Amino acid sequence: MELLQRHEKTPDYYNIDALTGLYNRGKYERDIRMFQATGYERLTCVYMDVVGLHEVNNHLGHEAGDKMLCMISDAIREYFPKSLAYRIGGDEFVILMKQVSSRSAALARVRSMLEHIRSVKHAEMDGQAITFSVGVAFSPEQGNRFDDLYRNADKALYQTKRGGRNNFS
Repeated sequence: MELLQRHEKTPDYYNIDALTGLYNRGKYERDIRMFQATGYERLTCVYMDVVGLHEVNNHLGHEAGDKMLCMISDAIREYFPKSLAYRIGGDEFVILMKQVSSRSAALARVRSMLEHIRSVKHAEMDGQAITFSVGVAFSPEQGNRFDDLYRNADKALYQTKRGGRNNFS
């Protein structure tokens, strides 16, 4: 009990999503305000929505859905170790990369992570398909306004959803 109480008093305790260990929506919103106030030179925003979490929960149980979300979070940490990563909703994630060498490098890293997740999850989920809608936006293209950057990533995500594609551009 004492160990738990000490953990709760750590500065990041209220910023961490309890299930995944990524930053939570509250931390995301505070960080957005910080980016808006201080500005930034180069920032890449990856907005990711897991398609099919509801079906996994219904067919395989909530424990399987939680396991899937944790596996995705582990992959995000592995492929984006120096980035800010957030779980902002039940099955929605945002990754903010401050230092990206190029647009193609960022897209390649996202694609590699998604391929890794798909291969692991297909094997673990009894063949249950896992798909993603992903939007990526880059600050050099959108200027230095975080609202525009996020809005463009969100718009790209919904274009992939509407198109039924399991990829992004």
